[in-house]
Amino acid sequence: MRIEFCGPMGAGKTTVAKALADYYGWKLAEEPVAEHPFLKDFYTDPRKYGFENAAFFTVNYIHNVKKLECENTIYDAGHLGNQSYNALSQKTPAEEAAMSGLYAAADALPKPDLIIYLDYPTDKILERIASRGREMEKDVPASYIRDLKAEMEQRLNNTNALVLRLKLEEFDVIARPDDVKKIAWMVGEKLKTKYAAPKRPAP
Repeated sequence: MRIEFCGPMGAGKTTVAKALADYYGWKLAEEPVAEHPFLKDFYTDPRKYGFENAAFFTVNYIHNVKKLECENTIYDAGHLGNQSYNALSQKTPAEEAAMSGLYAAADALPKPDLIIYLDYPTDKILERIASRGREMEKDVPASYIRDLKAEMEQRLNNTNALVLRLKLEEFDVIARPDDVKKIAWMVGEKLKTKYAAPKRPAP
């Protein structure tokens, strides 16, 4: 079983993915942010350095899917999110060709069983980005977040993968740990032909 999270930077993907992985006792595949050699430049100018960012994360994604194919795994970010970031970047013809090759390799992998999209307002995302105090993120404009959300929505509407949309304002897995059970129940309902839904939690 493979579940992939999708959402813009600052939406809370890693927080919710980790909580759900802990609840299930599954493997968590995290984006290698600390090891990313191009991330600082990407946040300085997301459209200019989008190719390097997308290529790095796509190669890491392909590697993890192959390495963890025999484990139940939750990815705090997945292929659809990588494609959305890349779609907003300015690329040369050579970079376009390179990404096409990487995406062909990623598309040939087994599809995720479920994509969980975290829907969170742009102003709240910017507040969260500011609160976590990462210097390299501080200049990301609201327009980029809005464009990224629109790109992700378009791709989600056209994917043949199973999608669960979570309005994240309704959940707080840190302040209200029982919210994880509610999310797990929603996941189980989506995957009921493949994975038994846990007992419905109390409201």
